[in-house]
Amino acid sequence: MMTHAMGEAPLRFACRSESDKIEVSEDLCALFADRVRAAVTRPTAAVAEFEDADLTLVVLRADAQTLSARIDTPSGPGEPRAAARRDAPLDNTTQARLIDSLLAQVDLP
Repeated sequence: MMTHAMGEAPLRFACRSESDKIEVSEDLCALFADRVRAAVTRPTAAVAEFEDADLTLVVLRADAQTLSARIDTPSGPGEPRAAARRDAPLDNTTQARLIDSLLAQVDLP
């Protein structure tokens, strides 16, 4: 785990579904955590999960072939984006690209 400079708060993130009817896999939340850590430009930023998050991946739809999500911040909900495949399940690379495109919409420290 990276340490953070004295007085510098860690970037907090969370992963949840928009409704109780949508199940969010632990693998997707772990992938989000990895992509957040890769996107943070402060080399000393500690990244931790908290319900009161700076960034929240909100999953709108998730099944084997479709992922629709947005990233919410304290200033409000982000723009949703989606990835889908007709002939095969979504792989980690496709999911990572979607998460990266969502993170690109957010001002990261």
